[in-house]
Amino acid sequence: PDSKVSDIDGQPYTTILYGNGPGYATPRIVPMNTTTASEDRNQVHGSAVPRQWATHGGEDVPVYALGPLATTLFTGTFDQSYIPHAIAYSACLGEHRLRCQGIDNYTAPQVTCVAPEVSSVAAAGAPVVIASSVMADDGTRPRSAAGRVATHLLSLAAALQFAVT
Repeated sequence: PDSKVSDIDGQPYTTILYGNGPGYATPRIVPMNTTTASEDRNQVHGSAVPRQWATHGGEDVPVYALGPLATTLFTGTFDQSYIPHAIAYSACLGEHRLRCQGIDNYTAPQVTCVAPEVSSVAAAGAPVVIASSVMADDGTRPRSAAGRVATHLLSLAAALQFAVT
């Protein structure tokens, strides 16, 4: 045991254990799984070491994440020791510091527009209608208003260029 002692019964205990706190009882009480939802929030779980307040209660703790890789790295159930490693990976810290400098560190593929073939009608100077199937589109849309405006202006400029030539 470590030099720590319980503040309830004065007995020493090992700090590397999950399950100390006010839920200690002798004899050990095994709770039934028949509580209702309103009773669950007030339930005190059993513990191995009597303490007034839990320092290692063993309860689940929610983790909320937002940003790049949040839904990839922080989904489901995981051990607490995973969290700092996932944060370091996402933020390119420590052993992951070079990850963000790689060529594969982007969220959307780069798309280049391919100029359509000039038909005999367009070559003769007749007006040309450009269908949406002619323009390259990877299916993603810019999220910002400025990005949408820029995309529309580029599309309009391309349409005018092909209509004039």
